[in-house]
Amino acid sequence: MKRSDFVAAAAGAGAMMLARSPARAATEIVFGSLSPSTSEWMLYVAEQKGFFTEQGLHITTISVGNVQNSINSVATKAADFVSIGSDSVMAAQAHDLPVKLVIPGYNTMPYGLVVGPNIKTWADLRGKTVAVGAKTDVTGILLRIMAKANNLDPDKDLSTIVSGSTSARFLALQSGNVDAVFLNPPFDFYAESKGMRILAQASDYAKPWQFTGYVMNTDWLLTHRKEAVALARAFRKAVDFSYKNPAGAIDILATASQNDQASCKKAYDLAFVKTKSFDRNLKFDEAGIRAVAQAMLGVGTITTIPKVSDVIDASIGQEAAR
Repeated sequence: MKRSDFVAAAAGAGAMMLARSPARAATEIVFGSLSPSTSEWMLYVAEQKGFFTEQGLHITTISVGNVQNSINSVATKAADFVSIGSDSVMAAQAHDLPVKLVIPGYNTMPYGLVVGPNIKTWADLRGKTVAVGAKTDVTGILLRIMAKANNLDPDKDLSTIVSGSTSARFLALQSGNVDAVFLNPPFDFYAESKGMRILAQASDYAKPWQFTGYVMNTDWLLTHRKEAVALARAFRKAVDFSYKNPAGAIDILATASQNDQASCKKAYDLAFVKTKSFDRNLKFDEAGIRAVAQAMLGVGTITTIPKVSDVIDASIGQEAAR
């Protein structure tokens, strides 16, 4: 699909503009969004605080719908960058797609395993149904890690179904169609406020783990390094702002995710206080990259462990920090 066709289709499906009043002569950069979540939190901060504008950039956001579309949009240059899991990047690279992680997002695993009010312990999950994004993606891998740590056989003791997004999984749990789901914050905390229970936090099980990052096309980077560094500088300022201004960061997430302040505050405390998931100098957790690769090898998603330098381009963040 041509870039113009992809952008037009996304716009017709309800794509939104993040920057309403771009500076004159600003360079347009297209961001492909899966759905509002903490994975895109620093993008919301950078836009709202004018950090992209300061760097001479105008960000246009299009909806890409799902993980596969997200990767494809970058691979075909329909979008210039996306926020996605490191596991998805390595899976795409295994199929020779020209993509790399360039700017880190979450450097820890933020998911909460949310269960209905009738589930009190891991033992109560025996024989129950759990919704995952895919059986071999990060949620499927995580379920196996967590179940085994709590004396459950994920293949025999649990039934799994595939539900591709946080919002879809939340609705499935709310309707009673499943017994447990993985939700990104602040949606896990919102579910808790509605009477559901967070049985476990993924960050207590998957250590280390490079969860997400901003992904770009390696061919695009050859001719747009200046723009990539400018993006990284804006993200670096967003991270610094968020550590220094909790209330401001919480307000921005609440608006972007259309969630309540209390849930967003809990999301902030998890990300910025407990786990310090966003690195001020945009450094990737290389041990976390290797851990993801090892887990993917274990479920057969990839057949060899890639070099960290094949998965990430750390030079963009390094230049932005200078």
